[in-house]
Amino acid sequence: MATEAQIEANRRNAAKSTGPRTPEGKARVRRNATRHGLCSGIARMAEEGPEFAEDFKLLLEDLREEHQPNGPTEDILVYKMAQSVFFTDRASVLLADKLNSNDHPDALPHISLMLR
Repeated sequence: MATEAQIEANRRNAAKSTGPRTPEGKARVRRNATRHGLCSGIARMAEEGPEFAEDFKLLLEDLREEHQPNGPTEDILVYKMAQSVFFTDRASVLLADKLNSNDHPDALPHISLMLR
């Protein structure tokens, strides 16, 4: 059990700690609590903006309209189709970036891993 002095010290310290105030500070700590993002709608890299999620949503809606999934299994398959398209496109872009940076000696192991 905390003493009254400890409780009062905690209150004084908490009053000083109000979090980031500037937009840069808020942006820096925005994802502090994110551990892996595996449970999000679709995993996004930090440099991919909100338009990425919107593009994915539009593709998913188009695929659902085209295939009209009947039941959860078919809906999962349509979702996986959309996910596969986005992840394949991302992998292509990342591979092209690595191939363009072939002047770095550490690029070769990354390229061989990406090709697998």
